[in-house]
Amino acid sequence: MSAKARRVVWTALIAAFVTAPTEWVVYRAFRAPTVERRAAEWVGAMTPAQRAETAKTIGVLPVAYRMRLFSALSDDQKAAVASALLDKYELQHPDRSPAASQYLADTRGYWRNKASRGDVWAHAEAARLAGLAHSVFTEDEASELFMLFGARNARAKEPAAERVIAWVSDTFVVRASETQLGDDCACNSNWNSCAITYDCGDLGVQCYCKHQSVMCGWPDYTGCGWFLQEQCDGACMAETQIGG
Repeated sequence: MSAKARRVVWTALIAAFVTAPTEWVVYRAFRAPTVERRAAEWVGAMTPAQRAETAKTIGVLPVAYRMRLFSALSDDQKAAVASALLDKYELQHPDRSPAASQYLADTRGYWRNKASRGDVWAHAEAARLAGLAHSVFTEDEASELFMLFGARNARAKEPAAERVIAWVSDTFVVRASETQLGDDCACNSNWNSCAITYDCGDLGVQCYCKHQSVMCGWPDYTGCGWFLQEQCDGACMAETQIGG
C-alpha cells in the first residue's frame, strides 16, 4: 500500500471514530424518542446482577426508569425493594396507625407468599391490598410506597449516558407529551400515575388516567398500579381530552 493510500485509510478511520458517537446518539434519539423507551433500552442492556445492584438505590432514578427496572427484577429482588421501602416508612412513622401497621404486614406477606400461593391468590391479594391502600395512607404515601418506589423526585436525572440522547430527542425529534398521551393500556385507573410519569406541562394542564371501555390485555413487560401487579386498564390523557 502506498503512503498516499495509507493516509486516505487513516483519514477515513479517524473520521469514522470521531463521527460515530454523534451518529449513534442521533440513531438512539430517533429509535428511543421518549423516556419510557430510553428506560426500556437502558434496563434491557443490564445483566441480572446489575439490575439487582441498581435496584438498591432505585429511588434516585426518574420514575420511568424505576418502573422499568422494577418490572425486570425477579420476585425475590422485587420483595427486597418492597421490604426496604416498608422498613424506611416504619422508621419514619413510629406513630403510624394500627391499620397502617397491619397493611404493611400484609404487604410483606404478599411478597413472602407470592410464589408459593400461586397466581390466583397473588392477583386476588394484590387487588385487595391495592383497593385498601388509599383508605389507609394519604395519596402521596400510597403512591410513593406502592407505585413510585420512592419519593416523587422531580429533580431526578436520567443516567448520564442517556442525557444527551434525551436532549437530542426533546430538541430535534419529538416531545414526549406529544407521543405518549392517549396510548391504550398505559395506566391503572385507580392509580393516577399519568400525573407523575407523563408531561402535560407544555399543554398547561394535568394528565389523568381515563378508564378504557375495552378490556386491556395484560402487558408483556410490566403491570400498572400497586407494585405494578395490577392490570393496565386506562389511557393517559390531558385534562382537556377527558371532557369533563
